[in-house]
Amino acid sequence: MSLVNEHSVGFPPGSAAVAAASARQAHLALGIIGHVDHGKTSLVRAISGMETDRLEEERRRGMSIVLGFAWMTFEEGIIDIIDVPGHEQFVRTMVAGATGVGAVLLVIDAREGIMPQTVEHVAITSLLGVRQGLIAVTKSDLVAADERQALLDRLPAFLAGSHLEGAPVIFTSVRTGEGVPEVSAALRRLLKAQTRPTAPATQCYLPVDRAFSLRGSGTVVTGTLRAGRLAVGDELELLPSGRRTSVRQLQCHNRAVDMALPGQRVGVNLRHLDTGDISRGDVLAPVGLLRPSCLIDVEIRPAPGAPVSLSNGQTVRLLIGASDVAATVRVLAPAVTGADHCMVAQLHTRRPVVAAMHEPFILRSDSPAATLAGGRVLDPSATWLRRSDRAGLDRLHVIARGGGLEILLERLKAAGHQGMPISAIANALAGVGLDRTQVSAIRLVDDRLAVYQPLLAELAGRLGTALERYHAQSPWQAGAPLSWCRTQLPADMAPAVFKALLHDMAAAGRVAIADGLARLPGHDPLAALPPDDRRLALDIEARLRDGGMSPPDVATLAEGRRPAALLRMLVELRRCVLLEGQLPGQRIAFHHDIVQWAQARLTEDYPRPARFTVSDARQAWRTSRKFAVPLLAHFDKLGYTQRKGDLRTLAAAVTPPNLSA
Repeated sequence: MSLVNEHSVGFPPGSAAVAAASARQAHLALGIIGHVDHGKTSLVRAISGMETDRLEEERRRGMSIVLGFAWMTFEEGIIDIIDVPGHEQFVRTMVAGATGVGAVLLVIDAREGIMPQTVEHVAITSLLGVRQGLIAVTKSDLVAADERQALLDRLPAFLAGSHLEGAPVIFTSVRTGEGVPEVSAALRRLLKAQTRPTAPATQCYLPVDRAFSLRGSGTVVTGTLRAGRLAVGDELELLPSGRRTSVRQLQCHNRAVDMALPGQRVGVNLRHLDTGDISRGDVLAPVGLLRPSCLIDVEIRPAPGAPVSLSNGQTVRLLIGASDVAATVRVLAPAVTGADHCMVAQLHTRRPVVAAMHEPFILRSDSPAATLAGGRVLDPSATWLRRSDRAGLDRLHVIARGGGLEILLERLKAAGHQGMPISAIANALAGVGLDRTQVSAIRLVDDRLAVYQPLLAELAGRLGTALERYHAQSPWQAGAPLSWCRTQLPADMAPAVFKALLHDMAAAGRVAIADGLARLPGHDPLAALPPDDRRLALDIEARLRDGGMSPPDVATLAEGRRPAALLRMLVELRRCVLLEGQLPGQRIAFHHDIVQWAQARLTEDYPRPARFTVSDARQAWRTSRKFAVPLLAHFDKLGYTQRKGDLRTLAAAVTPPNLSA
């Protein structure tokens, strides 16, 4: 059963050769364009031997109303043929088929010549970025030589400035066979000029133009693979719904394949989805690669001869991928690059749209029904941009004219404090020459998110200034709570970015973090105390240090409200550690240096996997159970020691850095 066409069964002749060629040779996606009833489908049948009108209604009316597909196999590789409807009522379907093709074959009836859809199809494919093709004049056996020449004389002016300017013109007749071999030869030359397919590093992106169910296979979708590779077993996301799925089977040219490459028509048998879950225009992509959005940044180029000009606030039809949605245009500014009439704008769509960077699109009006403009996506998930925001406009101009890493960094800047998925960064970096200086601007904050490194530096400066204010206003406090630090930074900052910021500041020695508090390294609350309080605090610290592993009782050491407050300050400053004693309400205090000594002594006397008891530790420390038991419990809590019954061993992990936490 064919996954690409639910109306055909089995494998057509020569499909084994097709499968072998597609795996190793060149590939070209070819769009067949032109006015209705000019003979596109008949010409495709003549050059490929395949029927693209698959619906009974199409055959009865003699008019294509949906996309038709065929292919041609050569020694050099394969040409995928997409036969688009020529009637003006089906321009939206035509755009879905023409987006992503590498070349076009423009079909013109020798008797009728250049007609309205001839003009519109050439304009659309030019706006979509197609750069090569040829012209076939059909039904040539029905006109005289002078009529042929008259059409030849009109074509240069019509095609001037388009992607078909100077393209070969071939007169054909499917009835007599005239020109059919020449068309095949010309297409073969286009194929030879293509690069051979590889398994690209970019991730796949497949707009869905059809979905149906096959008995024994389940749900199948079809589309033209826009980018990357798609393989059996790939885990994917259906957007904009976000439903997860995976690839059960793949078909290209009615043949099962393990992998499809960009530009190929592909049928995809999906798991975990019903046809009711899928709509035309949905997109299949790796999980997390793309995000639906109702606001996209775009570059727009008006269509030549458009009946009306685009204006700010105008409602249009946005045709992108295989989707069609109403959108409002917000003109921001003329673009820096390209022709003077090219502009940058934002499109606000009536429902979420899924697009990739640089994806081409068409804008049309409903009344009159006409193509107004085309363009490409600059940011598929944009934020509202003011016309006075010069930095934002500059970013769009960089994206419009830049490439590779430069564009990625602009996107990373735009993502701001929320960061950018690493999957999207990997996709953008594929095939880009890396500059060490620029790549250093990408900071991975966890296993799924990255942020613009200079932004972290800016935030570090902001937090450092905030901590200076905090210390000035509360000099006796050991530090500022981390929750307070978070309030000094942008509210939309991703939690992972905040953690990365604190980590970088601590690693650089710009902040000290302990017990949920942050302080500047030079901050000394004791220095801000009144002289008498400072002397008392230093005396408490000295007595604890001198007491070693048998320190004075807390009750006598911190008798009175002020000494007790000063002891708490010493604990917050990590100069001392305060522990629960063995008796109810009992408190034991050690100097930080003594705790470090006790840790080192255990490491020396009982290296892993040696086991020791409380009595062993007490003897090593030359102290009593009163002090040994609370300190061992403290080490257990920190994970430095591991207890099983009455025995302990040192943990296998590296010694925790803050044993007196």
